[in-house]
Amino acid sequence: TVTGSNQHGIAAEAVTETATLSTAKPTLISVVSNPTSGKAGDKIGVTATFSVAVDNATATLGTSAVRWDSGQGSATWIGEVEIPSSSAADTEFTYSVKGFSDTHGNLGDESTSGAVYLT
Repeated sequence: TVTGSNQHGIAAEAVTETATLSTAKPTLISVVSNPTSGKAGDKIGVTATFSVAVDNATATLGTSAVRWDSGQGSATWIGEVEIPSSSAADTEFTYSVKGFSDTHGNLGDESTSGAVYLT
C-alpha cells in the first residue's frame, strides 16, 4: 500500500498492488523419441515435456543437437534429431536438455531423460 499527500496537504487515495514472486524451477518431465530405436544417421522425432511453459531449451542426443520445430513458450516441445555415429560398444544414447527457463526467469537444471536404442 502506498499513501501520500500533495503540496497542499491533501491526502492521496491509498493504492494497493499485489505481486507474486515465483522461485520454483521448471523441470523436465520426459523426452520421448519416435521411433525409439534406429541406427547412426537416422532422423527421429523428439517430444520434450516440461512442468510449465519454458523458453530457450536446447537438447542433444549424444553429440547431435536436437532441432526444435515448435515449443518456444509452451510446456511441450517437438523436434527432430539425427542419431549420432557410435562405436560397437554403444547400445543407446540419452538426451541432455538445458538452458530452459520459465516466464518468471527461473532457470531449470540441466537434465538427462529418454533414450534411443541403437539397432
